[in-house]
Amino acid sequence: MSWIEKMAQPYVIKMGDGAEYRPEYIPTQIQQAFNMSLFEFPNVAGTVVERKNVKGERYSLDVYFDGENHLDFMERFKASARNPKYWTVQHPMYGTLYVQPLELTYDNKDYNVSHITGVMIETVIGKKPTKKDAQSKIVADKLAIDKLQADTYAVDIQTPTLADVQEYKGNLSKMYNDGVNGVGTTLDAQVYFNAFTAANSGLNNLIAKPAAAVRLAQRMIEAPFNFAQTVKARMLLFLQQINTLNRSLDTILNRKQKRQYETNVGAIITAMAKTTVTNTDGSYNNRPDAIAIADILADAYNGYVINLDSLQTTTGGSADGYIPDYDSVSGITELITFAINNLYNVAADGRLQVTFTLEEDTDPINLTQRLYGADPTDEFLNELLDANMIGLSEIFIIPKGRDITYYENAN
Repeated sequence: MSWIEKMAQPYVIKMGDGAEYRPEYIPTQIQQAFNMSLFEFPNVAGTVVERKNVKGERYSLDVYFDGENHLDFMERFKASARNPKYWTVQHPMYGTLYVQPLELTYDNKDYNVSHITGVMIETVIGKKPTKKDAQSKIVADKLAIDKLQADTYAVDIQTPTLADVQEYKGNLSKMYNDGVNGVGTTLDAQVYFNAFTAANSGLNNLIAKPAAAVRLAQRMIEAPFNFAQTVKARMLLFLQQINTLNRSLDTILNRKQKRQYETNVGAIITAMAKTTVTNTDGSYNNRPDAIAIADILADAYNGYVINLDSLQTTTGGSADGYIPDYDSVSGITELITFAINNLYNVAADGRLQVTFTLEEDTDPINLTQRLYGADPTDEFLNELLDANMIGLSEIFIIPKGRDITYYENAN
């Protein structure tokens, strides 16, 4: 079918409540595809990443209803969008899409037209892993990868020196100093300090028992995953630690240093995956929140792969030759892929971000009641104020024509 014939096909949206809409549409491109860097190993056919296993392509939505009943169609569309089930979109260019809306903006400023824009994300249909199952898998896979990387270090670096011990301790101290800044409670501070002390002491045995020493270091590295902070705060803390280690990339020259970088940053990346399913209360308040965490995790993984690629040599046989461990990187890739897909599932179950334009003057309290209903604890009032950056100038009157964003609970 030619592109002209495709463009002549109707744009059909079947919503979660079964209602079907055929709005006019404005052609758009895929807004953003999930981007996972590919890693090529010398003399190994294929790549680590199988793109087909990753969901999450994002599509821009740009449709409108016109005619004398356009406002009625838009209201029906808004009601259907509250249903939490996925949409089936028959797209003239992209075929059948199974998607969840992340955010929707309703605009009827123009006469005779109701315009709806937003972002839809590809979703997995069928049975999804439960929260408990996802957490168990991520924790188990992280533990297995840590052991694999520790064993790989021990096999590959058979003769660590005192200089290696001191360098390892130096990198551990850098990560600890970054991590201390994210400690929120006295208990977290004590647990983190104990982990650092144990790891620092264990590295004294790096020469005699390298695998055991590396495992103690990994336990300290992952410790912030359980801090009493939001998921985003912990993820950004881990990113800071990665950035600290990356500042020394130009000085990482020999095989021992490169293997240590692979092991340390690998432990951080997998700890970030573990963070996404640990102490998550209050962290995924809406769909964009979960997707933002998926983006942080994907960016961290991509940076890791790019840096490993810059460190590797054409062969691992020479004294300072280095090729990242295939099994370790493959395991990390599978773990990150699963964690990101799980975040998409979390997003699909979250609250939809909705934006519209005020038809008349109002105030924050009445607007909160209109959008959320009863709010005895002011939880939604505060959310509305924060989401729209409503300050003193609008605390009594929010003017007509002002764009308002809120988060809609699913029916």
